[in-house]
Amino acid sequence: MQSLSLKTSPDTEIHFTISKPLSTPEDQVTSPLLVFLHYWGGSSATWHKLTSYESPSSLSNDYPCIAIDLRGWGQSSGPSSAPDHSITPTASDVISVLTHLNTDPTTAHIFKNGIIIVGHSMGAKVALATLNRVPDASLGLVKGLVLVAPSPPTPLILPPDMSEQQRQAYNSEESIRWTAENVLSSKESLTDDDFSIILRDSSKGNTFAKDGWLLHGMQEDISLDVKNAGLRPAAKGLKIQVLAGELDIVEQKDRVEKDIFLLSEGLVSSTRLGSPFRVNSSRFDLVKHEFIIIIMLPKLLISNAASVVVLGSVLVDATGALKQEVRYRRSNSTLTPNGKKAGSAGGNAVSFWEPHLGWWYDWNPEQSSSHDTEYVPMLWGDGDASDEDAQRYQEFQNLDTTPTYLLGFNEPDCSPPDSSSIDEDKGAQVWNYLIAPWGQKGVLLGSPAMCKQADEDWLAPFESQISTDWDFTAIHVYKNSIDGVNKDLDHYWSTYGKPIWVTEFGCVDDQNGFTPCTDQSEINSFISGIVDLFESDDRIYAYAYTDGNGLGDVWPPTSNGELTESGQTYLSAISKYS
Repeated sequence: MQSLSLKTSPDTEIHFTISKPLSTPEDQVTSPLLVFLHYWGGSSATWHKLTSYESPSSLSNDYPCIAIDLRGWGQSSGPSSAPDHSITPTASDVISVLTHLNTDPTTAHIFKNGIIIVGHSMGAKVALATLNRVPDASLGLVKGLVLVAPSPPTPLILPPDMSEQQRQAYNSEESIRWTAENVLSSKESLTDDDFSIILRDSSKGNTFAKDGWLLHGMQEDISLDVKNAGLRPAAKGLKIQVLAGELDIVEQKDRVEKDIFLLSEGLVSSTRLGSPFRVNSSRFDLVKHEFIIIIMLPKLLISNAASVVVLGSVLVDATGALKQEVRYRRSNSTLTPNGKKAGSAGGNAVSFWEPHLGWWYDWNPEQSSSHDTEYVPMLWGDGDASDEDAQRYQEFQNLDTTPTYLLGFNEPDCSPPDSSSIDEDKGAQVWNYLIAPWGQKGVLLGSPAMCKQADEDWLAPFESQISTDWDFTAIHVYKNSIDGVNKDLDHYWSTYGKPIWVTEFGCVDDQNGFTPCTDQSEINSFISGIVDLFESDDRIYAYAYTDGNGLGDVWPPTSNGELTESGQTYLSAISKYS
């Protein structure tokens, strides 16, 4: 572990540590840089069990890590003025350190996979404040934030008695111990080594740093900074994880959850998000809002250094999930077209279903028939699969209007004529060349849709090579049972964690080759059941009945210009929801 310092102003020198994976050659490290910002009273040592090579819970074996002593804490010096230790100047120090390291040839390589900033309590507020101060050229490097028991971005005014208690909290060894054991944690949670770190760090903070937070930083309103950061094009794709403690009496869980709405309105969307849903597990409660996750840790206090070091495995989950969990790219659009999930893959039945559809597509860059329903263009392949593919490829390059949504390749993991057959490397090259620029303009991007469904292994290596990630995962579902459908949905959700569009679905016995259903009663039951499932499943943002090839004689929605019984069944199913 390297111990370094940087002078950020005439009276401020910031100390920080760097630890990098030792067993992996520098050019083969694929993990993002983790930047750790400590709580009020902590230091870079707060994170030692996560950054030290000797720690069994260290992340530094897999991730390059930087832990910063914020101004006035640890080994960092600071101005002789409490206001100069508020959030804004502290965030500027963080920017200075990261900018210096990113431009230094000896350390620039650790930034090549992006940055995840991990902030705890006061450090989480500092992390949020950094976003609007990162230069545009560097903001795209920030892939996400992990906010551990975050202090609110809005002013926090404590009652006088609590404010005075905090001012006395770090005055002596006795007061530090009492605060650690009764406010920040509990006596049984602290080892002697934990308390030694807390005592050293809390005692060492200078008076101006202590008062800077209590008198200025807590009251500082950075909510406009958060909002402005979200308005910057370079912030597209930013992802957030929030960890909160069920018993935390400092950064209380109800307030933390409430503040997530502020973050979502500022960084993510101008519209208040809907009700969260919960996924329970033996280790933690996962509270999912539409685009931000709160991990609620039961019976755990996480306002102090001793408790934070317990979070090693959970923080691995959080940083790992940031590679997978999508946070909505800022846009005025919703991921459900025109507020209606139902769509059509193919145009044969659109005129019959139109009042109940939110969208449709027909695997082309431009619609082949005219309808009032919103059309979603697609880049079907790389132009090499067939003459039709080559024509579509050329038409895509000639697109001159900006769509709301855009779909990636059709089944690149299977062979022509019905699939595009593209290897992952070539797919990433074409995506970066033709599709990513649309995402940079604010178009919402759908991933390539796989042929192999839950057995696919194409998307992950493809995703690791693209410059602009997709906003929603496009999938094909060909099953004849709801259990089979759920298996596919679970795979894509657990693997990529992104909103799902089912861009094709059909009734098929996939356990017997690829055998389309032929019994009309079975098909009717399947259509009704799958529509109800898609409409009720919060993971699904759009779905489309396919009138494509290879599904037998009973599935097609039209015949001789009229709706078939299958087409009428879909109409009846979707009409309940619009």
